Amino acid sequence: MANFLKTEETERVLPEQKLWQAVLYQSIYDSVFGDYKSLSTVREKEEAKEWLNIDNEGFKEVCENAGFNPHFVYKLIIKLMKGKVKTNVR
Repeated sequence: MANFLKTEETERVLPEQKLWQAVLYQSIYDSVFGDYKSLSTVREKEEAKEWLNIDNEGFKEVCENAGFNPHFVYKLIIKLMKGKVKTNVR
């Protein structure tokens, strides 16, 4: 799943970036693909979707810490939600 977020190859991904990428990937997967294994209530599910918003400072910070441009990631999330991006997610 991580491949669809790649914007360009960098010299080296720092361990901290890998951690933030994992946080971001899981959030996108849970929200876009509806796999809410760790979320138990309807409200938690809605909060997960609301978090993926370009106006959310936390979202922007996680994207930047992961080494991604938040605007690029947000545009990609919108495309994913509309089914316009092909992924290798089951």
